[in-house]
Amino acid sequence: MTPLLLAFAGSIGSGKSTLAQAVGDILGWPVVSFGDYVRRIAVQRGSGESRATLQAVGEALIAEGWPTFCAAVLAQGSWTAGQPLIVDGIRHSEAVETLQRLVTPLPVRLVVIDVADTTRIARIQNRGREVGADLAQMEAHATEIQVRNRLPQMADLRVDMNDSLDSACTAVLRYLQQHNRPYRY
Repeated sequence: MTPLLLAFAGSIGSGKSTLAQAVGDILGWPVVSFGDYVRRIAVQRGSGESRATLQAVGEALIAEGWPTFCAAVLAQGSWTAGQPLIVDGIRHSEAVETLQRLVTPLPVRLVVIDVADTTRIARIQNRGREVGADLAQMEAHATEIQVRNRLPQMADLRVDMNDSLDSACTAVLRYLQQHNRPYRY
């Protein structure tokens, strides 16, 4: 399979990190995460790790510039130009476009996770977090808006995570086998 950057996007609790890691394990590709990078920066700054804090730190990193932010995410995985990579936690079209410029000539494929709200809420609750009005407020934040309205339009593949992780992995792997050709946004 030709190396590429496989990027995963989805709403809070959609299963994007789980799917990204599972696909990475199957392919033997490294996985880096915007969320992990933002959490690391928040901890370094002594800000804590609440969703509101992480969203504020994410906004601050975006304000410093997409190229700097995206390059730092790539660097956390010791990525080498030309090598395949999985990137978890895409929340903005600008991240996809910047990654494409940073990894050229490597193609970028965007996978968007679809999942029922009831499934997402159950997953969030299983993590020991309260849901309710907080979820609506978190998803109305500027760092979450494109996940529902812009990124699905850009997706190379949309995967249903209401079913099993195995079926979602199979869908991604099947897509990669069938559509592994250069592509630019």
